[in-house]
Amino acid sequence: MHSFSFGLSSAKILFIFFVWAMVAAGCRLELPRLEGFDREAWQQDPKGCRGQRLVFETALEKQLDKLIGLRPEEVKRLLGKPDRVRLYRRGQYFYVYYLETGNQCNETLAKEGKRIELRFSSLDKVNEAVLLR
Repeated sequence: MHSFSFGLSSAKILFIFFVWAMVAAGCRLELPRLEGFDREAWQQDPKGCRGQRLVFETALEKQLDKLIGLRPEEVKRLLGKPDRVRLYRRGQYFYVYYLETGNQCNETLAKEGKRIELRFSSLDKVNEAVLLR
């Protein structure tokens, strides 16, 4: 029985496979398109303290399902840096994006403003997206 070798050692083959796997895992064909959403305008209203994010409430609420399955870096490319990150149990965590003024802007206010919460599973993918009023 003959063994064919292309001049590649096991270590080289393993390295090539590892690089390919990392590239494949990091690539996503395209981010979902959120109709009626303006990323630049959204990011100009950190924590929703100016109330400018409210104009996107209806559009985002109808399309929250498009966020399911996204990884953290994909969410950040789409919505920007989260206003808050909440740790949860068993490796889960939430990204919070505020839509309106609340105690996240002014501690004298009684409650948090409307917000979108994205729960990430321990596999680092969004598995729940909700709008909280």
